[in-house]
Amino acid sequence: IYFSPYFKSSNHHKYRLNKKLRKPNIGMILQAKKDFKIILKKSILIGDSMTDMQTAINAGIKHKILPFNCKLI
Repeated sequence: IYFSPYFKSSNHHKYRLNKKLRKPNIGMILQAKKDFKIILKKSILIGDSMTDMQTAINAGIKHKILPFNCKLI
């Protein structure tokens, strides 16, 4: 499990710093790729928002799943 504690409007300055880990940037995906030798072009990203889908595109992940009951904004 990977997560980013950073949020651009956080009240704490230290949590506004590392934007490369926030979606739609691919910092967490690159870390998982390194840790587990993942081949991104053969991977599937299952997300619950359009930001997740953009993250998959940015990472070169061909297969993306957005369940029908997820928000599109």
